[in-house]
Amino acid sequence: MHRPSQQCAYLLPVLVLLATCKAIVAADGPAGGELLYNGIRLPKEWPPRLRISREPMPVPYLDKRPAVVPIDVGRQLFVDDFLVEKTTLQRTWHLAEPYSGNPVLRPDRPWETATQRATAYIYSDGVWYDPADRLFKLWYWGGYAFSTCYATSKDGIQWEKPSLDVVEPGTNVVLLHRHDSEIVCVTTSTARSRTSRRRVRALCRKVRPIRGPTRCRTAT
Repeated sequence: MHRPSQQCAYLLPVLVLLATCKAIVAADGPAGGELLYNGIRLPKEWPPRLRISREPMPVPYLDKRPAVVPIDVGRQLFVDDFLVEKTTLQRTWHLAEPYSGNPVLRPDRPWETATQRATAYIYSDGVWYDPADRLFKLWYWGGYAFSTCYATSKDGIQWEKPSLDVVEPGTNVVLLHRHDSEIVCVTTSTARSRTSRRRVRALCRKVRPIRGPTRCRTAT
């Protein structure tokens, strides 16, 4: 049995937490949920629940546009008129043209062709531009569900598969395992991340018989 003094010690942090939460809700106001840095206020229910419908998804910040939308908080993408007060310009949409040299990545290494299907493509990995190295960096399936490989490019068209010593010397394999899905990201937001050798992170899920998410880390 706890003594009264011990019970008060346990109760005090709970009361402080409740008061803090109440203050946060009050600051957000009764009109909705969180107020974002760009003046948009999210609905109380966010993210919205998945609703199967043929109708376009309602966009809260278009229905209730902020009176003032700050545009000095970062880069802005003018894909619609949300940030445009008035203009005399006419928006024109252009269709993308497929590159005549496709595919730009081909299975041309022994470890990419030794599986049941010759494979060299992005399954669920990632392509990122690394401003620190001024290179596009690509992680892809090398061999069908066999390994994760790494390639670099200066223009996104001509890709080079470097000879690494990460998993197997002389290959561009960075993870050797059968996996169902994988997400790769590159951290570049801080000075520490720009100089760290562990700027690349991968989160992957292995296939059976191993179940559940498995965290895998690699560095380039």
